[in-house]
Amino acid sequence: MEKQLFFSTNVKTPFENEEQLMYEPFWQLGILKNEETRMQRIEALLGVNQLQEERTKVRKQQQLQRDAIQTALEVGFVTAWIGPSAGEELAFMELAERLNHSERLTLRLVPGPLHIHERAPTLFTELAQQPPLTKKEWSVMVPSFSNVEHKQLVERMDRFTHEVRKDGYFDPEILEALRQFKEPVPIEKVVATVYAQRPEYPVAFYFQRVSENIRKGYIKKEQQAIYLHDELM
Repeated sequence: MEKQLFFSTNVKTPFENEEQLMYEPFWQLGILKNEETRMQRIEALLGVNQLQEERTKVRKQQQLQRDAIQTALEVGFVTAWIGPSAGEELAFMELAERLNHSERLTLRLVPGPLHIHERAPTLFTELAQQPPLTKKEWSVMVPSFSNVEHKQLVERMDRFTHEVRKDGYFDPEILEALRQFKEPVPIEKVVATVYAQRPEYPVAFYFQRVSENIRKGYIKKEQQAIYLHDELM
C-alpha cells in the first residue's frame, strides 16, 4: 500500500482522497520548538487573532496528520511530493527526522510549484514515469531539521538550502509592486502581484505586510485603495 504526501492543500492531484496525506505546518514562517510560541508567531505574521481553543485545535490537527503519516509508514510506503519551497522542504526534513520507518519514505522533487493546477495533469504523468528517490538517495541531500531552528522567515535559496530573513525582508518587493501602478489600487491587486512572483509564503502573510507598511506610513490607504507615500514615488 502506498500513500501520496503533499505539503499544501492547494494542490490538484490525480489521486483519490484515501490515497493522499497532508502536512502543512508553515515552517517557512519560523521554526520554534515550543508549539504555543510558534502558533502565536504564525498568527502575528498572518494577522490572525486566534483564541486558545483554536490554537489547540490546529496543533491537534497537525498531530493527527503526523500520526496518519506514521501509520502509513508502518503498513506500507509514503511518497512525498516537494516543489521548490522552503515550507515543503522543511516539513519533509522534520518528518524524515522524527518518524519511524523512514526507509519507507520516498521523495519526488517537483520542478516548479505544485499549486499551478493547469500544469498538474502533465506534471504528474511525467513524474510518475520516473522512480522516486529512496532514503539512501534523499538522505544525502537532506540536512538535519533539528539544526535549523530559527525564529525568523526562511527563504529557499537552492535545493534544501535556506537563508534566514527578517520579517520585513520582502517589504521592498511589495513597495516596488505598488510603484508600478500609476493610480491607487485595491490591496488585493498588489498582493496578487507579489504572490505571483513569490508563492512560497501564504497570501495572508503579504496582506499583513501591506498592513504593517500602512501602519508605518510607507503606504497610504483611502477606503479600499492603496498608494505609495509621496516620498517613495
